[in-house]
Amino acid sequence: NDFIPYLLKSSDKGKTWTSIAGNLPGNGAVYTIAEDYVNPDLLFVGTEFGLFFTVDGGKKWIQLKGGFPTIAVRDLQIQKRENDLVIGTFGRGIYILDDYTPLRNLTKDTLEKDAYIFPIKDALLFNLDDSRAKNDLGESFYRADNPPFGAIFTYYLKESIKTKKDIRKDEEKKAEKAGEAYKYPTMAELTQEDIEEAPYLIFTITDESGFVIRELKEPATPGVHRIAWDLTYPSPYPLDEKTNPNKHSGMPVLPGKYKVYLSKSVDGVITKLTDPVEFTCKVLQNTTLPAPDRKALVDFQEKVANSQKIFYGISGILNDTKKEVSLIKTTLIATEGAPKELLEKTRKIELELNDINDALYGNPSISERNENQPPSIMDRGNAIVWAIWGTSSTPTQTAKDQYKIANDEFTVVYNKLKNIVNVELKDVEKEMDRLGSPWTPNRFPEWK
Repeated sequence: NDFIPYLLKSSDKGKTWTSIAGNLPGNGAVYTIAEDYVNPDLLFVGTEFGLFFTVDGGKKWIQLKGGFPTIAVRDLQIQKRENDLVIGTFGRGIYILDDYTPLRNLTKDTLEKDAYIFPIKDALLFNLDDSRAKNDLGESFYRADNPPFGAIFTYYLKESIKTKKDIRKDEEKKAEKAGEAYKYPTMAELTQEDIEEAPYLIFTITDESGFVIRELKEPATPGVHRIAWDLTYPSPYPLDEKTNPNKHSGMPVLPGKYKVYLSKSVDGVITKLTDPVEFTCKVLQNTTLPAPDRKALVDFQEKVANSQKIFYGISGILNDTKKEVSLIKTTLIATEGAPKELLEKTRKIELELNDINDALYGNPSISERNENQPPSIMDRGNAIVWAIWGTSSTPTQTAKDQYKIANDEFTVVYNKLKNIVNVELKDVEKEMDRLGSPWTPNRFPEWK
């Protein structure tokens, strides 16, 4: 019935022993220990109540959590190639702490910094294989997740970033504890609290020249955390207010040197917290048909992504314009003194928009009757993306030809829609303003 953690160390081949149990929980027996093969002061122990580590040889122990349960840890092994800590628990569970090397840099000086990005392991660039996904294999089938793909940033934030409301509540608690009266906030102060933006962290990833490749957003939570960048540019496709920028991923980047630094955003004011930390992105050499010129592949992928960005942007404008024209037609009918020529002009614009829609997406009348028609601009663009997004081989000639045809056809569509939006519709809206028509989108009412 003795559950005291006995953890002893000898520096003279066993002649004398010193306890290094330190601040380990007093009722949690120690079952296993592992020593880092680089830093002998970095130790891991498995106890009855979880996993602990020390960076000072046992003077102070810190419990490793991060999703790891409070459970009896019976075995520890270090996988040297990847610097992974493999943990065996009493319940026959196996856990892996991927790349624990940041703990080697967890020094007193590090912890005194406001924020810190630990040295970053080389990131391997390859195409993920989703052919073994377990989605459709039933609930009884189990396969553990792989480690996150890409560059893994391990970072430390000393303190939470407090909002105006947090600061006010802290001051009220101090006043209450001291037996002092505190002032109730004014309505202006409460309004400022309500409209204040929640603080967050920004990870800015640049190439060697300092050009910003990607920015990732994380909550401003104190402690040691990790975030993964999947080695891609941002996606070219439109976002909405619910889009997670961290997962809005596009084409892969080139292998090479990159840098990342950490900033904080406090109610819209962005302040840099760390200096840039360099890391390397390497190609995993397991490709059957690797592109001999990787830069040419990435350049083509970027050209396609930029085209898709414009394609989908124009598609959004087209849809909004079609809705606007439909509303204008209804509004003109409800407008006193509106000439029939204006309504006829609006119908002509509507038909022009239908022609643009057919060029972008194909003729819906033909599609509904399951008849053949030439590929639309969006068909060609999506086919190119499907062909090159997840490959590290040279783009095919078909993909290059599709790209040229789609861009040539799109130039005509682009100019037509631009003229409709900037010229034809503006003329109609000016006439509506003169007639005093009820409001429609993109018209700013004149106040007299």
